[in-house]
This record gives sequence, C-alpha cells and structure tokens, in this order.
Amino acid sequence: MKRLISNTWSIVAVILILLFNVCFFLLTTDDVDMGRSITTWVSYGFIHVAFLFLLLAPAFVTKGASTRDTAPSVFYVCITYWWIELIVGVFFILMTSPAVIRTVINPLIDILSGNVIIEFFANWIFDVLHSDPNKFGIISQTIIFGLFIVVLVIVRAVDKDTEEQELRREHELQYVKTAEAQLKFKLAEITEKNTARKVEQLYDYIRTSPLKSHNSVRDIENTILNKVLSIVSENDNETIFTQAEETLRLAEQRNKILLINNNKL
Repeated sequence: MKRLISNTWSIVAVILILLFNVCFFLLTTDDVDMGRSITTWVSYGFIHVAFLFLLLAPAFVTKGASTRDTAPSVFYVCITYWWIELIVGVFFILMTSPAVIRTVINPLIDILSGNVIIEFFANWIFDVLHSDPNKFGIISQTIIFGLFIVVLVIVRAVDKDTEEQELRREHELQYVKTAEAQLKFKLAEITEKNTARKVEQLYDYIRTSPLKSHNSVRDIENTILNKVLSIVSENDNETIFTQAEETLRLAEQRNKILLINNNKL
C-alpha cells in the first residue's frame, strides 16, 4: 500500500512538471515581446526545485512504525513550498515579460490612477521590481527556499524524535507484557507448590513494575527477558526455582535503578 501511494504521488508530480513545462514553453518565447529573461530562467529553476522536493517527499518521511503520523507533516511542508514557489515564480516570470507589462500592468495602473494611495503603491512595486528585477527575483526566491529547508529540517527532526519515542515505548511494553505473558503461561504448567509460588511472585512483581523504562536498564531488561524464556523452556522444578530467584533479583535491581533515575529528574 505504501509503495502504491508513493508511486501514485510520483506519477502526479511528474504530470504536474510536464504540464508546467508545456505551458511555460508555449506562453514564453525568445522574441522581444515575451522574452525569457534571467529572472524567467531563475524562476523556472526554482519552480523545478520545488517540483523535485515534491517528487522526493516520500524519501524524506521517517521510516518506521510511526510513518503514518510523520508522513503528513513532510508532505504538507513540501506541497506548501511548491505552491508558494509556483505563485512567486510565475509572478516574476509575468512581471518581467514586456507583453504582460504592456497589456496588463500599464492598463491596470491607468485604471487605479484615480486612487492616489493604490496608485502610489502600484507604481512603487512596479519601480522596485524593475529597478533590478534579476536581483529581486533571485534574492526573494532564495530566501523562500532557505526558509523551506529550515522548516523541513525541523519537521524531520521532530519526526525522528517521535519515532524514537515510539520505539522506546514499544520496548517498554515488550519488557513487561512479554515477560508477564510468558510467566503466566508457565504458571499453568507448574505443579510443585514452592516453585509455583516463586514463579508467581516473579510474575506479580514484573506485572506491577513501571512501564516507563530508561537506557540505563536496557541490558538488564534484555537479560530478564532471556531468563524468562529459559524458565518457560525449563522442566526441572529446582532449576526453575533458582532461575526465578535470579530473575526476581534482576527485576528488583531494574526498578531500583529506575527509581534513582526518576528521583534525579
């Protein structure tokens, strides 16, 4: 399903790129009237960079169990940048076109000439854009691209942190739930009272242990899980009793370390 979504997204992005290029080369020419200036090619390049990030958006998604949660944020950032860059890029392409200036901008300024304030701002914007359109177009679109990269990096960092938290949560649940389920299964098989009482004591202790874990007890938890598996596979009551005692001491040590770490916070 994820591969199908990724492939569909890629096809849509390629179609958008092709449509833009068809419109671009049909509506702009190399003649004086609709010439392709430096600003036109700069805007064309930035728009394609935005298209490229849109196409590669699935590659920026943090892989793992929480992909369904992290994917939307990455897609939203990429598609937002694409829309902004498309609008800004097309704006600069049109604003540096002699034909557009003659047929659209100048008549628009004439229409707005009755309003002093609007006319002032319209003329000011027009003068600013045409004082050095290449520099203005490059700087503005570079700033937009830079902001996009910053936001994308932040979003990916947050997504990575979310993924790590989920992995930690899965590990925490694995320790208590796996050990609890294995010991409960073994209790039903044990007939010797002392051994059953010791395994039940271990079962109750682990079942009521804190779910929240810490890196400092990862090795102990893995050792406990391995010992629980040994208890489950063992048939000798004396060996089971000894292993249950050792495992209980490790579980107590794990909880004490967690308590010390929590008190430090």
